[in-house]
Amino acid sequence: MATDDGMPKGDIKLYPHNPASVISLLESQLPHTLVLLATIKANRHAASDPSPVTASDCQVPPPLPPVFTNFPPPHAGSPSSEYLDSIGVGPYGWIVAVALPEPSEQIRFYHSLVAHPSPSADEVAVAEAVVEGTLRFMAGRYPTQLVCGATHERWEPVARKVLGGRTQVPTYIYVAPGSGFGTTNITGVPSPEAWPELVLDHGRESDKDFIFSVNHYRPKEYYGARAAHLTVLRPHRQTGAVPPPEVFVQCHGDGSLGALHTQPAFRRRGLAKAVLAAHFRRYEGHVPQFCYIEPDNSASIALFGSLGWTPLPWTTYWVYEKSVQPSV
Repeated sequence: MATDDGMPKGDIKLYPHNPASVISLLESQLPHTLVLLATIKANRHAASDPSPVTASDCQVPPPLPPVFTNFPPPHAGSPSSEYLDSIGVGPYGWIVAVALPEPSEQIRFYHSLVAHPSPSADEVAVAEAVVEGTLRFMAGRYPTQLVCGATHERWEPVARKVLGGRTQVPTYIYVAPGSGFGTTNITGVPSPEAWPELVLDHGRESDKDFIFSVNHYRPKEYYGARAAHLTVLRPHRQTGAVPPPEVFVQCHGDGSLGALHTQPAFRRRGLAKAVLAAHFRRYEGHVPQFCYIEPDNSASIALFGSLGWTPLPWTTYWVYEKSVQPSV
C-alpha cells in the first residue's frame, strides 16, 4: 500500500524513472543486476518506441512501466555511483523495481546489497526494510502483478512476508558467455535441407492455444502478447490458417530464454539446436542471454552447460501473492 504522495508505508520514498536511465547503473553491478538489465533491454520504454524485435504482423506488447528507485533522478544525466554517494545512498543501499508489461503478472527488483562482499547486520536490516517497503509499494501500485519472480535467495523471506503466499522451487540462472552478451556457438546445427517440411518463423497470436497446451507456466493471453518474441519451426502453410509450431522457444518479458519445446514426432533431429541458434541471433548483443533452470532438470543443465553457459552463484525464487494458486 502507498500514501497519496507515492510513499510506501514506513519511511521509504520511491521515485519513478525512465527505465533506460538506470541502465549504466545496473551495468556497474553485473552479474548481480542481470535480470533487471535484461528486463529493461527486452522491452520498449514508451508507446512511441519501436519493438525490440521485428514482427510487423504481431501485436506489440505494452511498454515497460517506469522503474521505481529509492533515490530521486539527478537533475541531469543518469544516476551514477558518485551521484548516489553525494545524496547519501551509497553503493550498497539502492533498489530498482519494475512491473513487467501486461499481460504478465510479475514484478522484478534488485537491491544492491547482494553485491556487498560482507554487509553488517545493521546494513542487512536496513536493506530488508527497503525491500519490504518497496514490495508493499509495488503490490499496491500494480495489484495485478501477483508474483515476485527471480527473487534473490537473500530476499525470499522478505518477499514471502509481504506477499503472504507460497514460494515455488528455487532455480539457477544460467548465463551465456560474456556475462550474457557473448556469442553462443552451437555445434551440430542441422541445415534447412535436413528439415524441408518446416520453415523458420516468429510466433503468431494464433499459436497461443497450442503453446499453452504444452506449457502452462503463463496464461494464454501472455503467449499471444509475446508472440513476436517466439522463434519457431512450423510446417509450411499450403492454404488456410498458419499451422502451429513443431519446435519453439521464447524470450520472456524479463529477457530470459524460456519455453523450449519440441513435439515428440520431431525430436532427436537436432531441431531444438536450429531454433536456439536462430533465436540467439535475434537477441545477441542487445538483450543479455540467460535462462532459469530448476535444480533437478538435468537435461537442461547438460544442454546449456554444453553451450558454455554457466550458473550464477545463487538461487532465485518465485514468490506468489496469497490469492494466487500456481498452476505448476
